[in-house]
Parts: sequence; structure tokens; C-alpha cells
Amino acid sequence: MENENIVRPELEDEQEENNLIFVPTTGGNIRVLDEIDHIPEEYYEGFQELFKSIKEGTFKNVKRFKNHNTIAGISEVKDFKIRVVFTRLNKNSYAIISAFMKKHQNDKAYNEALKSKIGDYRAITETLKKNLQDEEFMALQRQYEEELFRKLGSEITPPKTLEKGGI
Repeated sequence: MENENIVRPELEDEQEENNLIFVPTTGGNIRVLDEIDHIPEEYYEGFQELFKSIKEGTFKNVKRFKNHNTIAGISEVKDFKIRVVFTRLNKNSYAIISAFMKKHQNDKAYNEALKSKIGDYRAITETLKKNLQDEEFMALQRQYEEELFRKLGSEITPPKTLEKGGI
């Protein structure tokens, strides 16, 4: 009976939502927020599901790229025609690289654009990882996340966090 009040760290980790870290363009804009503006609204619900699957750690229809050195190690979650490209930065933080509609299976322009976006991400990977410890950076990422879900027509519930010195 007395063991019921013991909180096991491994169970806490499983319940913690993942952080979405938004990769900027070389010009400083948040790529995914710009990309969503060019996607027809009828696909928004599907994108909500994909982003939520990364956030919750369920990773809907996840595929890890292996076939080309430039994109190896990067993953995507997908549904019928829609994709969200991401990669893991640390235990519970994922870099969101791109969100788009895939028109053809073997679209050369799509592959080249994807390689370019992943190249941009790789150029700033270490900076993103270092910034994961910065409270201002993480607050800004949460704002981007709220803006993303607002654009997609869904409000998200802010994650439960403890204040320093809290219970």
C-alpha cells in the first residue's frame, strides 16, 4: 500500500509531451509556418494529427530516410498526401524541418527541395541543441507551436510544467 505514492521516473518520462523545435529558413522565418500558409485548408486536420503524433510520441506512419547520405537519419510522419519531416534533437525535443503535400512518388523537384531543407537544418543543428537549455528560446518555440495549431484550426493545451521550486 505504501508504494502507491512512489513516482517512478520512467513513468513520468512516458507521460511527458515532446517539444517541437521549429527550424528557421536561412532568412530567419519559421519554415513550417510559411509552408502551412500554402497548403489547402482541407488538409489541415491531417497536419494537426501528424504534428500531434510527434508531440505525443506516437509518430503516425513514421518512415526513417536511409537511401541518401544527405537525408539519412531524418524521419517523416505521413498520411495520404501529407508529410512532416523531423528529427530528434534530444530525449524529448524534435526539430520540425518541413511540412508539405507530396504530389508524386518520384518527384525530382521534391527530392531536391527536401535535401536543401535538410542541409539548412544540418547547418544549425548544434545551435538548436545548445538552445534547448535556454528558457527564452523554448518559450519562443512554444509560441511558434501555438501559432501553428492556431493556423491549423486547433488550439492546444499548454503543457503542464512546474515552476522552479514547485512541488
